[in-house]
Amino acid sequence: MSRVYPAAESLAHLIPFADLFEADGRYISRNHCLRSLPTDVGAATNLVAYCEVGVRASLFAVLHEAYTGQVTPVFDGSLMQWALEQDLPVAIESRKDPRG
Repeated sequence: MSRVYPAAESLAHLIPFADLFEADGRYISRNHCLRSLPTDVGAATNLVAYCEVGVRASLFAVLHEAYTGQVTPVFDGSLMQWALEQDLPVAIESRKDPRG
């Protein structure tokens, strides 16, 4: 399994989309959200959210703003646009697929 991300985002963190929801389908609570953020994300003053096309990043941005008051912009083109630009770096992180 590979994770592809903009290489310029050396402090990128994967926040799985499913982690933004409680087991019953509601959005995670403020306390749950703030506890689950990596320390450097919680302390950052300049965040940008991105995903493959923008939908998942938008939900993170909305929850983050609602729970912290910090506006988090979403990279408009997300990874799809970034990867099309030949002069922008892309990193691929390979991991063994846990499903076998």
